[in-house]
Amino acid sequence: MAEAARGRGLGKMMLQSILQRSQCDAVTRLQTTITADNEASWALFRRFAKFQDSQLEIQPYYTQALHFQQRHKTENLVTIPLSKRLAIAA
Repeated sequence: MAEAARGRGLGKMMLQSILQRSQCDAVTRLQTTITADNEASWALFRRFAKFQDSQLEIQPYYTQALHFQQRHKTENLVTIPLSKRLAIAA
């Protein structure tokens, strides 16, 4: 089932749906961490940023050496400024 759902924009719609909740009225940015090799997450958040007419701001956050003692890849902090609220789009 997961394969059948890929590429249909479900992740983007879920993020937008969450941001449309009244509890998120004051939210001005979305942040997540992503490893460099997580292509699916990069694709999702790039599409979401484009949907928001925004861009990704990226910086190393949890580093492989300092935080993970070489047991996990560096997690990059990805920030998407939310310049406008868009209606949920299919």
